[in-house]
Amino acid sequence: MAAGSRHPKTIVYSGCSVMETRPIRWWGWGYIDVTYPLEDRPFFWKFLRDGLQVEPQEVLPVPPMEGISLPPVRLKPQMLDELAHIVGEKHVSIAHSERLSHTLGKSYPDLIRLRLNQVKRAPDAVVFPGSEEEIRTLMEFAIRRKVALIPFGGGTTVVGGVEAVTPEGFAGSVCVDMRRLNRLLALDKHSGTATFEAGIRGPELEAILNKEGFTLGHFPQSFEFSSLGGWIATRSAGQKSTGYGKIEDMVLSLRVCTPQGLIETRTVPASASGPSLKEILIGSEGVYGIITQATMRVHPLPEAMEHWGVLFPGFEEGIKALREMLQEGFSPATLRLSDEGETGAYWAMRRVHRGWKGKRDRIVSWYLEKKGYFPGGSLLILGVEGSREEVERMRRGCLD
Repeated sequence: MAAGSRHPKTIVYSGCSVMETRPIRWWGWGYIDVTYPLEDRPFFWKFLRDGLQVEPQEVLPVPPMEGISLPPVRLKPQMLDELAHIVGEKHVSIAHSERLSHTLGKSYPDLIRLRLNQVKRAPDAVVFPGSEEEIRTLMEFAIRRKVALIPFGGGTTVVGGVEAVTPEGFAGSVCVDMRRLNRLLALDKHSGTATFEAGIRGPELEAILNKEGFTLGHFPQSFEFSSLGGWIATRSAGQKSTGYGKIEDMVLSLRVCTPQGLIETRTVPASASGPSLKEILIGSEGVYGIITQATMRVHPLPEAMEHWGVLFPGFEEGIKALREMLQEGFSPATLRLSDEGETGAYWAMRRVHRGWKGKRDRIVSWYLEKKGYFPGGSLLILGVEGSREEVERMRRGCLD
């Protein structure tokens, strides 16, 4: 895999492009072959009825993909030919399936709109560029043809970030799916930095780094399906942000294709001169351009790692414990405290087991309710990592 070396501890990767091989739900979240049956979770429906104060209604079935109406393609054949010339004919699609799967994000309103066949906007075409140069050429095409470009990482947005909102007077919109730009370009083990193309998804990124003994340490809830560029464009936080920081703390430099040309921020640890262009680009949601590459701070894999669940009588008690923990100098990688409502939802979604497991569960439920943890409890997910000595020190300090 290594193609060359500029430094004794720098590895330069050639990599290869990988298209999606495992089908993902276009009407919901996750892989099609992964299900979450509710038949053995009888407390869930009562929780919804009591919380929403509504009676269960008819289940909205998943409509056939071909039954969802989309606006007609507005791009002229000549424009589609230009796109094919830029990225290759097999990397341009106006197929109904591709347009639909790139139309909305994963928010609850998005998924309801899909099931009700209320899709009013869709990209006119979807392209899959394979290089930064192709993206720069797409920018030139968009300016010349008055076409809106919509960056698409994993499509996990819940704020409408991938919707084809086209300004008045534009000829149409093109969704730019970044999945082919998924390579690790360089890893500097000496400095602890790694340069990636921005379309790489979370599992790919971590697998590559783990193989070399490193981790980025960024694990948002969308980790399985979201991309590095999407994390940066949305100023993402993750499950381990307490220990590793948020995504803006990890970005050393960026390359962004804009209508005015390529922007590349400096690869330096810090600067004392005025406003930071890098900070303006991070969290910009794609409005300035398309992020193509990023150099990230990476960390050696921890020697040890442990996670626990801690149940508090209420949210305020949990907040007090976190405050004391942090003020005493402990820095767990993961600190996620759920309020009473979220904790109650977790509890309502528990399975009902039979046999001795069922008896055990009933005893645990009785005990927790008798002690006042339900209803009204607050669950903390606590994770520590580092050397074995450091993990043991934090375990004693945080739990004892």
